[in-house]
Amino acid sequence: VADRDAVAVCLVDRAVRAGGGVEERAGRAGGDDELDRRGRRHHERRPIAGVGALVDRGGEDAGRDRGLGALGDDAEQAGGDDEAYGDGVTVRYRVLVDGEVAWETDFEHEPPVVGPRVFDTTGLEWRHVESDGRRGIPVEVGQRVRLETAFAPGVDASAFDPERMRVGFGGAALVREGRLPRRVATPDRPNVVMIVMDTQRADRLGCYGHDRPTTPNVDALAERGLLFTDAYATSSWTWPSTASLMTGLSPDGHGVKGLEACTLSQGFTTLAEALQREGYTTAAFSGNPIVEPTRAFDQGFERFEVERGTRFVKSDEIVPEALDWLDAHAPLRFFLYLQLVDPHTPHAPHPGEAARLALGPPPPDWPEAGLNAVPMDGSASPAVRAYADRLYDASVATGDRWVGVLLRRLEELGLDDRTIVCFTSDHGEELFEHGAHGHGHDVWDELVRAPLILAGPGIPRGERRGGAVSNRFVAPTIARIAGADLPSYGATYDLVQDPPPGRAWFETAKGKFAGRPYQLIYGLREGGLVVHWRHRDLAPVDVADSDLRVFDAQNDPAQERDLVSVRGEEAREAVARILELRREAQESLPPMVIGAGAAGESRLREIGYLDGGRAPDGGGGEER
Repeated sequence: VADRDAVAVCLVDRAVRAGGGVEERAGRAGGDDELDRRGRRHHERRPIAGVGALVDRGGEDAGRDRGLGALGDDAEQAGGDDEAYGDGVTVRYRVLVDGEVAWETDFEHEPPVVGPRVFDTTGLEWRHVESDGRRGIPVEVGQRVRLETAFAPGVDASAFDPERMRVGFGGAALVREGRLPRRVATPDRPNVVMIVMDTQRADRLGCYGHDRPTTPNVDALAERGLLFTDAYATSSWTWPSTASLMTGLSPDGHGVKGLEACTLSQGFTTLAEALQREGYTTAAFSGNPIVEPTRAFDQGFERFEVERGTRFVKSDEIVPEALDWLDAHAPLRFFLYLQLVDPHTPHAPHPGEAARLALGPPPPDWPEAGLNAVPMDGSASPAVRAYADRLYDASVATGDRWVGVLLRRLEELGLDDRTIVCFTSDHGEELFEHGAHGHGHDVWDELVRAPLILAGPGIPRGERRGGAVSNRFVAPTIARIAGADLPSYGATYDLVQDPPPGRAWFETAKGKFAGRPYQLIYGLREGGLVVHWRHRDLAPVDVADSDLRVFDAQNDPAQERDLVSVRGEEAREAVARILELRREAQESLPPMVIGAGAAGESRLREIGYLDGGRAPDGGGGEER
């Protein structure tokens, strides 16, 4: 800890947007530099050679600010004479404060190799503007900030059509820094340890009825805590669901839904930020490479550890580092967030867990590259499917082993009586139940049913609660227990004090429906009915049976018998409720959410989050 006595906090003071080449003052009526009514951050990509002016707060408050922003590329075309490109074209990005250069960098865009007048942008993505090793540029009240993009000296600008070369700054905000005293945990204001076991199906835990002894440590946690039998993630893949866990919002509320919209807006207050403002010391350790600061998942964390690249870092590397942090901060009130990835491919189960669960050797036709290389055309042999099932269980057991290590350390440090532990997941995993494997491609129960367990001071012991509920309500529940203020939009629920609402909705914007990729698929669990809907811009009454699936949650938990032919009207009523929930959620939606860029898309494809085709804008191929 750099400062043992105080927590450094950042408050988004004002969102700003680029003006059209002229300087405007913040908040000036009619100017392009306007804020929306909640002061959320705007984002605008401007063509090369365009100049955007970002301006001061004015003199209403004294204090030290930092101007935050990102620069990047929109993977668009550049027009002009191919020969003029030579070995590439260099773009200069500059930030000026009162006319003096505060930050400057040159990026060289590669020459066209994709096609005529098309740049290869696979090496480009959004990057943060930094000063002295910290994100953002320090500014004082009354100073004027100017962002510039231009061709570097020596570039023949006349050879390019600037309107077709989309590069520039985006996501700018003025952030006020402050310091709050660090606190000490008490049973009334406890520490918080949040364990998100990435890709963890609920039905593969012993406490959720699995017939194999995969999770003795999580089972013990459930025995001394509160378990929700029908909890759901908000999405069947990582980005939307993790953003929901951090903000308490649905994907339609926070806007993190797909490749073209995957950066968490700084205009939201995350759970980590809310706790930090109550004197919590915060840290996050992520084994998933796409839960990272580039996507702004680090908001509110003093320390955020994730490996840059495409490797999923398993718990044998993550947890020891987190334990070192825990040892160093045990005297302080803390929030520790762990995103563990043992159930995620590529699987690497601990040898002891593999032996305990009788994994055995892979069958002869098991691919050397593992489960990700198994085709989803129905050709996988029964032996391959059975081995994939056992391999997943052994990987789940590996994650549980490390959860046990963490829980025992809390006991050794004498923290278990003043620490709340939350165990949940961002989504599940299909293992050929509906003909595929992996996640994100649909909203079957094996993909969206999530374990949800809370244990610690003030939490009921040994209780199991039924009724559908979303695990996004973890954030407001923990904030309430910690005495923190987490803004909410629409209906919210306290998981401890309120009965489950009996309803949960979820989605994926990169689903596959009726053979079509990148479809936006919604799901609603309400009472004993589960409805899946492939989104089209139609009134509920006009939704065709072919865009619906209906299941009886009690009598058909495997979702094998589609009842749309006999319960179609109920399904259309569910569609109307989804649209109502969506409209309510979108009240908090930012005006723009930054996407991944070409390099981000390349990383996701390498990791395995994308198939062979490029996702359309927004990540959800809505069919009109």
